Amino acid sequence: MGWMAQCKCTGDGAPTFYPARLISLEALKGEAGVKWKKTEGSPSGPSLEPTIGQPGMQVKLVDTKGWLLKDRTKSPSAPRENDKYVTLSHCWGTAAVKPEHQLTDGTEQGFREGIAVDELPKTFQEAILFAALIKGVGFIWIDSLCIRQKPKGEDRKEEAAAAQRDWLHQSGDMDLVYSATYLNVSATASASSAGGLFRDRDPALLQAESVVLNVEGLPGTYIPKIERISASEDGSVVKKVPVTKKDPDLFRRECTVLNATFWTDRVDMAPVNKRGWVVQERILSPRVLHFCQDQVAWECLGSNGCNGFDFAEGQPRGLSNFQLTGRGIVEAPRLKAVHFEHSLSRPPQSQPSPDNGVYNAKHSSDSQERALKEWARIIETYSKTSLTNSGDKLIALSGMAKNMFKEIYSGQSSKGNQYVAGLWGTRLEGQLLWRVEPLFDPIEKTFSNPASSSEDWITVGEKKYRAPSFSWAAIDNAGHGIVYGDINTRRLFIKVEEGGVAVRTDPKNVFGLLEEARITLRCKLRRATMQRTGPARYSWQFDHRDEGELDKEIHTNVYLDCYDRDKKAYINQPPGRKKQIYVVPAAMNRSGEMVCLLLGLVDAERSEYRRIGLTKLSPFMDKVAMQSVGGAGYKILEVLGRDINLPHDDYTAGEHKIHLI
Repeated sequence: MGWMAQCKCTGDGAPTFYPARLISLEALKGEAGVKWKKTEGSPSGPSLEPTIGQPGMQVKLVDTKGWLLKDRTKSPSAPRENDKYVTLSHCWGTAAVKPEHQLTDGTEQGFREGIAVDELPKTFQEAILFAALIKGVGFIWIDSLCIRQKPKGEDRKEEAAAAQRDWLHQSGDMDLVYSATYLNVSATASASSAGGLFRDRDPALLQAESVVLNVEGLPGTYIPKIERISASEDGSVVKKVPVTKKDPDLFRRECTVLNATFWTDRVDMAPVNKRGWVVQERILSPRVLHFCQDQVAWECLGSNGCNGFDFAEGQPRGLSNFQLTGRGIVEAPRLKAVHFEHSLSRPPQSQPSPDNGVYNAKHSSDSQERALKEWARIIETYSKTSLTNSGDKLIALSGMAKNMFKEIYSGQSSKGNQYVAGLWGTRLEGQLLWRVEPLFDPIEKTFSNPASSSEDWITVGEKKYRAPSFSWAAIDNAGHGIVYGDINTRRLFIKVEEGGVAVRTDPKNVFGLLEEARITLRCKLRRATMQRTGPARYSWQFDHRDEGELDKEIHTNVYLDCYDRDKKAYINQPPGRKKQIYVVPAAMNRSGEMVCLLLGLVDAERSEYRRIGLTKLSPFMDKVAMQSVGGAGYKILEVLGRDINLPHDDYTAGEHKIHLI
């Protein structure tokens, strides 16, 4: 509770948004409600636990419609006291939440009449009890109790359709649900709804360990100009004597012993934070309280005059988020250090779209670049998480995208500015150059490509559309993720055509589910063949480019998006059975490498291609392709007469116009 008192991120006013439904804690407030109870007999010693005043106490589902007026102030029908709400981040688990604890047509009336707290899953129980103890909080939002869930059974199709509509509507409000919460309670260590929040723990973990070290010779060691008080044996003469480097105490420092992987192990890699939906819940909430496996941790956004801080029991205040890497211990940025200048600080608005006007904030290229870099960091984190339904890949991030839209396009007319399946229309070319790094096993000393795709692009069949091939959202790579494309390339060789972005989405949530997306690209196509050379190792060569040294040169720096998806059509197949691969020079990166897209031909008549990966060419390893030649700059960019014969929509000045799907 002390952390909440120190943090000012939520302010003292009433919420400016309420979710459509909430669970009322009214019966648990006051003298007869929840109390702190001291328990004995635990292996970790005496502890305090919240407990219900009497068995059978209930909470209720309530509608919030009419609680707020158009100016976002409270209406007379809104609660006068305890008007704040908290949210819960949790894992459903493999056993999931039982049907009787999910909002459906069959359970709704019972939820409105009252839900016995002691009959709910343990995580729900303990979150409700904890929320009821927070001053000013009268409600909690839990997804399975507040959003209609799809029923099972062929005879309930109408109800399932209504539940889908409710889910889509509320998913589009997730940015508001979490940015307006008083506190996000996270069941961080629990892998299921049966795990709960509270744990027995060893109090010794909360005691800081310290040692005295001699730091002489360490870079940056500060030597203070200090003096020691010296007195004669009889005490008659007292004087100050300068301390010399020979003094044994000069270089001694009391140091705190820290677990450098604490935050990574206890928070970032805990079960709940491996869930895709939780990334936006964690970032958008002004503050999050993590109930970890043996300690409690806190993180807040930093707004309303609060500087924002991460904190955990037994750790020094203001401790940086250290991570143990192959390069040693490094300081990692705070996940909640995302800077929202034009979104979370504003009152809730209607969702931005390509046609709803102009933002008033002054735009600068610096703020746009900062926002794009923050988006890249979010995606690299998000792409490591998993989703029960992989089709939720974009909608589970739609709240973050809605807020980031305001940051990236602040001060600009939103007309023509687009969100493109997890990428942004501005500086799109660099964002197309994301990649999947091969995963190295240090024990087996082998590489693997763990990525998978919910889309079967090779065989024909009825498939639900999720994302275009040029988007990172077309790939599932839980635990490993992707590396986002660098927007600061030294030189670009591709260009997205003016008006060449076509996206069809749900008009009620342009950041949610996709129906179709494609881009029109101006580029230089180069035909190639590809081989597998070992586990997750591949090489490619130019196919009949010059019938000489260029064709013979083997290029090995390859990053395939999803080997399992593309191996049958594009790799290690006889020439007559392979679908054609094309290499597209895209950009020069800051390391002096040429980054190229790897594309597969889908339909020659329609000039349609799809992305299958990325490759890099180095002046040292790929000397022939990177050889300097005349006005072209590099041999790979040299225009040949036969280039016009490659599948294209238009061919001008050595460049092909193609469509990426």
